Amino acid sequence: MKQDIELNDYTQELNNLEIWEVCAGFGSRFYLHIGKKMKRETPVKNEYLSELLREYEGFYVIGVTCAWRLEKNNKVVLSHIQDEEVYITPILEKLKGAKILSINEIPNNIGLNIVVNNGITLTLFYDNVKDYNWILFKDKEFYFGVKEFKNKNKE
Repeated sequence: MKQDIELNDYTQELNNLEIWEVCAGFGSRFYLHIGKKMKRETPVKNEYLSELLREYEGFYVIGVTCAWRLEKNNKVVLSHIQDEEVYITPILEKLKGAKILSINEIPNNIGLNIVVNNGITLTLFYDNVKDYNWILFKDKEFYFGVKEFKNKNKE
């Protein structure tokens, strides 16, 4: 399928790159900063960001807005469905320092698996029909996004 080839072309660039920062908080949205650290022209003053993220951003950034699940040893460690009191950052930070081994689409347009070298798999489920499910930025620019549940469009 042509869309799968395009998706693989974009995601293969991320193989063997390190996830060096996770930006999340309450709620289910988060960002993974991957690859080379790019110095920001102007540091961000947001006190909720790490010192590192105030000064740098990833050459690649994956923004996740869809349903997701974090698994280790075939057990769910965390998912987008959490009690409002749960602060997801400490758990998602298990991805920090890990290298991406593979990014593969789940058959039948269900979602995407991101497998890292510390035994964790992050699964993204395409459930967002009005917005992007996830977005990939490269060098601060929009690079690729999966927008619809059953009909993914490259924009």
